[in-house]
Amino acid sequence: WQQIKYYIKKSYQIFIPISLVSIIGLYWLRPFVLRIIYPDFVYNRLGLAVLVLGTSVIMLVAAFIQFLLAYNKVSNIVMGWVVAGLILTIIVIYMPGDILTRLETGYLAGALSIWACLGVFTYQALNQMKANNKELSQEASL
Repeated sequence: WQQIKYYIKKSYQIFIPISLVSIIGLYWLRPFVLRIIYPDFVYNRLGLAVLVLGTSVIMLVAAFIQFLLAYNKVSNIVMGWVVAGLILTIIVIYMPGDILTRLETGYLAGALSIWACLGVFTYQALNQMKANNKELSQEASL
């Protein structure tokens, strides 16, 4: 229990600063870097920041996925990805605006939804594991 909480906490302590640095760095350095690589490329700063934020959230999901895989909760992982895919599809189809904005918004919403789903599943699995450990310790003391 303590090791799992430690692992998730350390994962977030690593990924959140990396995410913030990448978002801020790409937001401010993007025009300079992209003009060097490809001078004709034009992309909205806010759109790029949304894509980086979505990717950063997906990196945070990795901590939950590792834990759920270790405890054979593959069905929970699949369910989270299905929910994220449905949200992405609904936003792309029904949101007004140009396709790039819809894709960026759908990607971020899908990433946030899988993060929330897998967080809830991880919390449930941790509580179940904690309850099982209490039962085993009570049986051992008898």
